[in-house]
Amino acid sequence: MRMRLLILTFLVSAGLSQIVAQSPVSPDSIMADGKRKMSEKDFIGAIRDFNRIIRSNPNQVEAFVARAQAKFNMSEYDAALLDAQKSIELKPNLEAAHFILGEVYLAQQKYTDALPEFDKTLEINPNNDEAFRGKIFSIYYSGKEKEAFELIETAISKDSQKSIYYYIKGILNINKGKYSRALENFDKALTLNAGKNEFNIYLNRGIVYLELEDNEAGLRNLDKAIELAPGNASAYHSRGRIYYANKQYAEAVKDFSRSVEINPNNDAAYYNLGMTYFRLEDSKNACENFHKSCSLGNKNACKMIIMNCTGATPQVK
Repeated sequence: MRMRLLILTFLVSAGLSQIVAQSPVSPDSIMADGKRKMSEKDFIGAIRDFNRIIRSNPNQVEAFVARAQAKFNMSEYDAALLDAQKSIELKPNLEAAHFILGEVYLAQQKYTDALPEFDKTLEINPNNDEAFRGKIFSIYYSGKEKEAFELIETAISKDSQKSIYYYIKGILNINKGKYSRALENFDKALTLNAGKNEFNIYLNRGIVYLELEDNEAGLRNLDKAIELAPGNASAYHSRGRIYYANKQYAEAVKDFSRSVEINPNNDAAYYNLGMTYFRLEDSKNACENFHKSCSLGNKNACKMIIMNCTGATPQVK
């Protein structure tokens, strides 16, 4: 009787295993899940999905491009660079691969490397406005300010209804310290079809008002920027600076904390979070954040550790 019971148990278990067995998930389905996670700012989850595809097919160029974008969004520029280069190796004339490689070089301040990638992107697709933006910025930050302004003025003369051109000009004017002109450019950009640049316009308007010490206008613009892109670290960092200036330290802690949660590699955000805790006389949390900032290379944070914190100063990267 006991043996018969064991046999029956085995048969039931085997039957159940057959019932719950599932067919393999297709690469297209995994890619769709990864792209959905990208749109939800779940970059770690998206990278896991792209890793699965690449493990099963090391030549899946779309997965490499998508993973490069995800890593770029996490500020993992060296890793993004390798994926972008691999994508171009697999498909030399892939527009998205050259564009993301240009974006990586731009973020790394390798402007002379970035420019050919944006030029190649525009050669493949002359209507890629974001590549045109990258080209203008690469030229400007490489020291050719006059050439950059001339290019954007020429573009505006050919199409005065393109919002992104005024956005680009506004950024150039911010860098020149011409804040009033920058605001005029951003206002013009908003009156046109701002599209996906709407967030960037509100973010940079907020930063301009912060520089002009018009904190009320700055908050309005940064609130709108965060409403449009609640997963952007820069927007929280900038709004935190306004709260700090207003001595609204509790609100500043929330925004700086959210900023470093999204981008844990921003030394300035850790430093400002440390300064906020310092104002709140919370030395434990202040020193903890100064140490994180100092380890990322922030010299002001290292000085705060020497003057106000106990323990050895960490090695600066």
